[in-house]
Order: sequence, then structure tokens, then C-alpha cells
Amino acid sequence: MRKKRIWQKICGVGAVALVLLAGSTADTAASRAPLINVGLETGKSQHTITANAPFIVTDAAGERVFLKLRSGEKLTVAAGKKGITVNGKAVSSQSIYIQLDAKAKKGYLDLNGNSYRGNLCVSYRKDKARLIAMNEVTLEEYLYGVVPNEMSPSWPTEALKAQAVAARTFILHDLKKHASEGYDVCATTHCQVYRGQKSEDARTNGAVTATAGEYLTHNGKAIVSLFHASGGGHTENSENVWGQKEPYLRGVPDYDHHSPSHKWEVKMTLGKLSAALGNRGKSIGKIRAINLSKLKNPPVYEGDRGISGRVRTMAIEGEKGSLLLSGTEARTLLGLKSTLFDFDKRIFSGSADEPIVIRGFGFGHGLGMSQWGAKAMAEKGGNKNGLYKKILEHYYRETELKKI
Repeated sequence: MRKKRIWQKICGVGAVALVLLAGSTADTAASRAPLINVGLETGKSQHTITANAPFIVTDAAGERVFLKLRSGEKLTVAAGKKGITVNGKAVSSQSIYIQLDAKAKKGYLDLNGNSYRGNLCVSYRKDKARLIAMNEVTLEEYLYGVVPNEMSPSWPTEALKAQAVAARTFILHDLKKHASEGYDVCATTHCQVYRGQKSEDARTNGAVTATAGEYLTHNGKAIVSLFHASGGGHTENSENVWGQKEPYLRGVPDYDHHSPSHKWEVKMTLGKLSAALGNRGKSIGKIRAINLSKLKNPPVYEGDRGISGRVRTMAIEGEKGSLLLSGTEARTLLGLKSTLFDFDKRIFSGSADEPIVIRGFGFGHGLGMSQWGAKAMAEKGGNKNGLYKKILEHYYRETELKKI
């Protein structure tokens, strides 16, 4: 018999909760797994749901059964004029809950062609007559659908473990990021890329399971465990990127030398640079000079650069005035891989055809763990069991590894 749910606020409220799973006892580790509500589809007016096992449709509390369906049978949930319709019939609830039958030991629910572990919830948005589709899933099963989308499953196991801990920590810190919208986290890069069961891989699942419940803390709280693809030889201090100093996000040597983005180069003309500024309302006429200190080997102690050498600020002088840009603004305007870059020249004739070469290093914001660096550390250490802890200690300073 399915145990009665102890979390009644299924749809529309973001929170970590404890859930009694079907067929489990209250004192098992599985029964105490934190529960995550992931926003999957937030603007559609109709969803198609199937499953590879019998499933049921109930109200948000899981008490009133609206419909029972067989394996493979299609469920159509749509936004009507006043609320939700299920297979063409209106239901007396603004939210519905879809779960596998209690007798189904293993199975997946499929939403619009993508399969998911756990349960689904669909809520009606009165303001826009649209639906919000969510996946209610345990934290560990959520990570099964995250880690392979953040790091290649073919990489060393210890690097995958480090990624699993970083991803788990990140979500625990940002758990209520979308609470105002009715769920905990989204499924995009705004939170972490989550693609459900179809994206899972046995190697990344193993890394998640091997580190189950582990997360990084500073002063007893989950840290902002940022990570990026490639540090370009050195990561950065947090205050030089997002303005806030965190003792655990310190610039450290990176070992990403085999990353395809360790070194990169962008070629453009002065005219293209001027156009990029003008397209974003920052036109200063013909560009005459760029004021930026020359990039040196880290550690760097220049006012306009961070400790890694990443650009904090740079000034562009033109015939109609000057413009001060942050490194992040410059990266966006110029379409660069990171803010760790330099120009081959700083004084210009003003001709639109004059060439400019931008040479840079790394890919991403440069804070926290470098994924290519983690890969290199795992390989250098022979992928020895437990090495992931050393990787985490290197990239996240003054932290303690705890377990939920």
C-alpha cells in the first residue's frame, strides 16, 4: 500500500521536504531524501503525458483521484478558460498531480517526449491562462539528470564525483530561487541544466550515488559552489567578478592546459568593435585608444585586473568621448569566452579596416571549480578513490564537506 504523503503542498510552493516513498520505511535513507520541485515547462497551454507503467491523476494533495490510466495510455492536460482540463474534461482543482501506480516498482513519466523520475505536477496560471509543469523528484535523482549535462560522463570518476558534490551544493544554496514562480529551481543554465531520465548515464549516476548527500559548507552553511569550464591557468577571486568577497571563492592555479579553450584568439576590425558598441547604445565615434594594463602571469596586482589577470574594468576612448566597461560587459559586447584577455594593440589610427587581435584564456566566469582542471587533477592522481575531495579542497577554500 502506498504510504500517505506527508508533504501536502505539492504544486506551487518551493521547499525541501521529506517524503515517504512507496514501499519504504520512515527510518531508511531513501525515505528521508530531500524533495525538489523542478520547473520544466512554464508557458504552454497543453501537455501530453504518458508512462511506461500504470499511473493516476489526482488533486494537488494526492487525495482525490481524477483519472487512472494504463501503461502507454495518453493523458492530455490543457488550460481551459477557468482552469485545467484532463482529457477534455474540466477538473475541480487548479493543480493536478500525476504519479505512477503504487504497484509499479520501476517506471518513468513522460512529459512531451521527455521522461522523468518521480512525479509530475501541473498548475494553472490564472494571469496568463497557461500551465506550469513541474517534476517532483528526490535530490539525488534530480542530480542524475544534471551531472551528465554539466560534465562529460566519459571523464574520470573522481572528477565526476567532484562535479556531483558541486552540483548538489549549488542547488542546496539556491533552492528557493524560483519560489515566487511556484517551484524550487528551473531546468536551464539559470539554475542547472536538467534533462531528466533520458540524459542519465551509468557513470554519472554512480558518481552521484558514491557521494550521496555530500555538500560543501562554510560556517555551517552551503556555499555558492560556482563552477566553469576552463580557468585559463588561474581562477579568480569572487569580488573581482561579482563584487562580493567570499573566502571560499579565491583565485587558485588551474590545470586546464588541455582544455580546447585554454588559449583562444578573436580577430576583428576597429569598425566591428565600434559597431558592437553602437548596437548596444554605447557609440563614442571612431575609437582612438583602449586603456587597459598589459596582461601578465598571475598573481596579478593591477587595479583594472583581478588576481588571475581577468579584466575588471577597461576604458575605450573615442572621438566623441570615452567609455568605461566592466570585464563582463566587454566580454558580452565582444562575444568572448572569458574576461581573461588582452589586446595586441592599444592605440589606433581610427580606420574602420584596422585589424585588432584579442588573445584570451579559459571559458566561463572563472569562479570556483574549473571542470577541465578537475579532470586534469583526477588524471594526474591516477583517479584514485577519494581524490575528488582534494579537487574540491583546491577550488573551494576554507570549506567543510558535510552530509545531509
